[in-house]
Amino acid sequence: MLIFCFRLIRRAVYIVKMPIIDYHCHLDPKMIARNYRFSDLTEVWLGGDHYKWRAMRANGIPEEYITGNKPSYEKFEKWAETLPYTMRNPLYHWTHLELNRIFGISDILKPSNARDIYEECTAKLQTPEFRPQAIMKRMRVETVGTTDDPVDTLNYHREIRESGFSVKVFPTWRPDKAMAVENPQIYNEYIAKLETASGMSINTYIDLLDALQRRHDYFEQEGCNLSDHGISTFYADPYTENEIRQIFLSVRSGHAPTLEEINKFRSAMLNALSAIGLLSRFVGMLTDSRSFLSYPRHEYFRRLLCNMIGNDIENGLLPVSEITFIGQMLEDICYYNAKRYFGW
Repeated sequence: MLIFCFRLIRRAVYIVKMPIIDYHCHLDPKMIARNYRFSDLTEVWLGGDHYKWRAMRANGIPEEYITGNKPSYEKFEKWAETLPYTMRNPLYHWTHLELNRIFGISDILKPSNARDIYEECTAKLQTPEFRPQAIMKRMRVETVGTTDDPVDTLNYHREIRESGFSVKVFPTWRPDKAMAVENPQIYNEYIAKLETASGMSINTYIDLLDALQRRHDYFEQEGCNLSDHGISTFYADPYTENEIRQIFLSVRSGHAPTLEEINKFRSAMLNALSAIGLLSRFVGMLTDSRSFLSYPRHEYFRRLLCNMIGNDIENGLLPVSEITFIGQMLEDICYYNAKRYFGW
């Protein structure tokens, strides 16, 4: 058993240090292309991080300190006040892993040391070693999938590719706005942008599909092979093609659709995929993050996975005799499955 434990620990340490494929995130490709310099720790760490925002709201922090116009340090100070209350929430571990792995800080963040940590990290962010490209290389990031609208030009993805930057950055197709018919004014403003991007007029529902197909083909040419949909439920309402055409024409005329019409339109626009999952074929962790400091979340996931499998073996739920296969399964989940599945 001692030999088994040593082999499992050694494999777990190796897995934690494997390269990272972050196939879904919300990083700004312009920041990567231009190697953006962050002004302070709040900008890089709290700007756009809805996970931290939700925790702060749950802790009773006023919105002006979250998405409002309060000074940068005061926002960070409110996060430091909130953090102790996130114990047993992954945010507590994520935060300290990010401080340690990115900035080399092993102190527990709390109000009493918030100023010192803020100033130390902010000073480091002014140096080349703490710009996006350097952070991604240091964290062993191999591939990133951003989140992009059909009207996006993808110019910055091309700029990154042509620069020779070692990390591959691919676009992801996210056509949510093409389905958002609930507000005709906003929707029609978006359709005008889609007309410009696709180089064609959109007067009918068929035109809409043709325009999206043009943009989809363009995304594929730029290396995209993933799509992402921000939906709250699956849509599968019965509809006819004529109904969808009439709903589209009505919205284009400025009329607000009913809830039934909205659900039918979204049902027409989506393909639902369901499958019985196999843990051994799971494509692993993603950050879903807008922060360049989030890569230690992959380490967090990998540690939890190794702990879970190790506990199953110790409890007799998985056979010790299959440790070689189990070790390969862990490597596959953390890296190789995604690499093979996405063709990267």
